[in-house]
Amino acid sequence: MKHKKMKHKRHKLAKERKNVSGEPRELITKRYSMYLERFQAVGFLNPLQIHLIAGTFAHIPTSHLLGEDHNDWWNYYQMGVDFGTLFPCRIGLSINKIKQSIQNRGITTETIAVQNFKEATPSGTDFNSLDSSTIFYTKPKDIIEVSNEPIIILSEFEQSNRVIDGNHRVDDAKRNSLTEISAFVITNQFLLDNDCFDTPYDKDIFKVHVMYYEAYKKYRDSNS
Repeated sequence: MKHKKMKHKRHKLAKERKNVSGEPRELITKRYSMYLERFQAVGFLNPLQIHLIAGTFAHIPTSHLLGEDHNDWWNYYQMGVDFGTLFPCRIGLSINKIKQSIQNRGITTETIAVQNFKEATPSGTDFNSLDSSTIFYTKPKDIIEVSNEPIIILSEFEQSNRVIDGNHRVDDAKRNSLTEISAFVITNQFLLDNDCFDTPYDKDIFKVHVMYYEAYKKYRDSNS
């Protein structure tokens, strides 16, 4: 039953994709073979998952991965992912869509201890070594006047939490020895349910990103 479900999902995604990038079919086929070989080396992915990941990346235009089709990065959070270092890339999350969805759904704020914020990025991090209260933020290169608006935290995969809006506010709180900061905490499913992505390509990459790490967690838990 589970195999049938995965097979149906694979066919559905393939049907939705078609060739929306407008790139030559030969190029897409070549990229598919390359990614297929690359992800076949991952021990915890099953064949259907490998095909889904390879098929997704094969249909992502190179211009998108290089950021050539984005003109206003400041409206988006660039979520760094790396698929276990096999495919480092960025996923564009629309901050405007996220804020609107938070408002529409009536999400309430949480109070977060400032000491829980760590200057780093989840990409390449050993999740097993983290405390569940750790929240990653990116230290800004400049200092600006900040607002009292709640920050936004994306909570992923048990112990991986990252600030996707409000790095300046976190930095300001640390520099001024504040003890608490107000935040909206959202999940992977929230992003998917509300389509909070820059482009459909970003959503496609995010879906296989979630699938990859859920497969890893299942493998890890079964071997612990």
